[in-house]
Amino acid sequence: MKFAHQGPVGDVLFELAEESTGTQQLLGLAIFTSHDAALLGSIDTEEILHRDEIWLILHHENCTRYLENAKRARDHLRRLVEGWDKTKLAFAGFRDGVDTATAYARALGEPPDANPSTAIWRLVEELRDPR
Repeated sequence: MKFAHQGPVGDVLFELAEESTGTQQLLGLAIFTSHDAALLGSIDTEEILHRDEIWLILHHENCTRYLENAKRARDHLRRLVEGWDKTKLAFAGFRDGVDTATAYARALGEPPDANPSTAIWRLVEELRDPR
């Protein structure tokens, strides 16, 4: 992932690791804000599957199969990420997979028509190149 900064002699590109801690934390916050457990809803006691859960799975594998609900996604994430807990998300565990997740998510199709699908990759691309 590279970020463009306008300088006096043109754009300068930085890798995510070269960005300030504040910028890295802002990106992590922007991507993972929706994981506040208090914001997750339920229908008839079955947790709703959120597209941000798909986004996290895509950091680790190209998931193209239908996921019925949040429990299935959570169980799948626990197989992929040791000790995974949606209430204790750490961006560091997903940082290296952002480019991979972006490519996988773009190929899935547009929400809400595709399952699985997510549009978080659009946020990532906008943060990289705000035009």
